[in-house]
Amino acid sequence: MRHLILASLVLLLASAAADRALGQAALRGRVIDSYTGAPLQGAHVRFGEGREGVVSGAQGDFILPLPVKGVWVLRVTNTGYAPARIVVKRNEPLADPMVVAMDRQAVELGPAVITAERAPEVVFENDTLHVGAFLVNEAGIWVLTYERPVLWHAEADAGKQVMRHARVVLLDTLFAEVARATLPEDAFGIVKDYGGRAVIKGERYAWVAHRTGDSITFGRMDRDRWEQEVRPWTDSLSHLLIGSSHDATYPAFDHVCYDLRSGTSHVLCSVRDERTMSLFRSQYKYMSGRDKVMAMDLEKETGVDREVIAGYMTGFHNDLYFRPPYAPLFVRHDTLLVFDQYAGRMRRFTPDREELTSVRIDFMNQRTWVGRLVQDPVTGTVHALFHRGTRLWLRPVDADSGVLGEASQLTYPYPEEVQVADGWAYYVYRPYGSLRHRTLYRERLK
Repeated sequence: MRHLILASLVLLLASAAADRALGQAALRGRVIDSYTGAPLQGAHVRFGEGREGVVSGAQGDFILPLPVKGVWVLRVTNTGYAPARIVVKRNEPLADPMVVAMDRQAVELGPAVITAERAPEVVFENDTLHVGAFLVNEAGIWVLTYERPVLWHAEADAGKQVMRHARVVLLDTLFAEVARATLPEDAFGIVKDYGGRAVIKGERYAWVAHRTGDSITFGRMDRDRWEQEVRPWTDSLSHLLIGSSHDATYPAFDHVCYDLRSGTSHVLCSVRDERTMSLFRSQYKYMSGRDKVMAMDLEKETGVDREVIAGYMTGFHNDLYFRPPYAPLFVRHDTLLVFDQYAGRMRRFTPDREELTSVRIDFMNQRTWVGRLVQDPVTGTVHALFHRGTRLWLRPVDADSGVLGEASQLTYPYPEEVQVADGWAYYVYRPYGSLRHRTLYRERLK
């Protein structure tokens, strides 16, 4: 286990070093509205007709690696604005930052006029492939596609949708396809590991996806080994790996830190759903005398409390009253945030496991909360998801006070696979009853 963790860490550090080397020859700029001078967020910036590019940030800022060959012709496009084209001469010093002023432009389509107000952007759509799942990370946008779902599969995976003939497509920041590969087996979904890499869950293996030039290669790991040894580690910070002892069949778990320097693990904090735990342990009272004796014998053999054993013997985790515990931990800059809905607290820790603050939160008890939090990997902001009728709302959570910020409503009803990255909400949507394929969209949050 330790050798696996250290080997993965070396790969992550090597990747980061390569990114820094690329950044040594880059053009820094800022995109603004030529009339108001306001920064323009979401503008697409690239050199020439190349597929590689970047998207301007909240202040209109961008950093674009300089091409090694060819003429440096900077192209900037944005919905509602006329395209900008600037020739950058190699023998002249570059402005730092270079300011790109864009002129507003209305586009006429018959009687309609499209202004700077925009609808959700199509990230990936295909006439023959559905979007099953996706992941946004530093490498780009990983899209897991399939031709049709399969409803029959192993009993252990009951209730899950299997994607037959799954293919992985990698998009750049301009949504251009840069690589594609077919997975060697059917897939269940795509997740990220503690280093932010894309991992596809197959029927027998976990496949770690890597981009190699214009192609995608897969590192294979036995799925049981992945679930038991790697997936519990969900994030990393400095010299720490962050994980948990979460078990979907038990109403309590610990958040754990693994120190790479000392090779030791420490409990950061414990989470416990007291109400469900009392129901779990109460199953002992309703067991027959013979089963109680069996539970007591197992307690002597294993050291596990007889009432906990009784909860598993009766299969309470399959009961309608049982809910797997949910109290996620997020790494924000150099702080660990734990959202403990059972204690009604948001707890903040340092990497040295010192608790900074513990503030009251109540939004996780609201009926409209969908039971999920998502984090923007670029800004570190955590968003809470709420539903109102057919619509989904996202509200940022203040990392110091736990107070919710302004709500952003997604345009399409019943969006699926919602993620947030760099201030954009990404999701999969297909109109109900439509013959269209499942499509990946994104739209800007407030």
